[in-house]
Amino acid sequence: MIKIYYIANSRMPTIKAYGLQIAKTCEAFAKIGFGCELIVPKRHRYPNTGENNILEYYNIKTPFRVTELISPDLIDIDLGPFLNKFILEKTQHVYLLKIPLSPLFLKTD
Repeated sequence: MIKIYYIANSRMPTIKAYGLQIAKTCEAFAKIGFGCELIVPKRHRYPNTGENNILEYYNIKTPFRVTELISPDLIDIDLGPFLNKFILEKTQHVYLLKIPLSPLFLKTD
């Protein structure tokens, strides 16, 4: 079986269109028989998304695995344009460094 790891540095679930696109893409991979796993940072939720998990929020019929990696959530802090850009870049670096260290890459089949 082919395994696909969909890595998205995005808040999920979200009220924005990219969240639906990510979820439906993963569902399509799972539907055709690929082992699909969505890897996203664990962040506070957008308002109006409730406490549903990603599969429930997007009404996914063919389930896939979702892994949430603990990541700093500093996006909403306003420290001016320069520092906000710096914080965003550092948040992305921390998230990207955690991916290879996560247990999913230590598994063997």
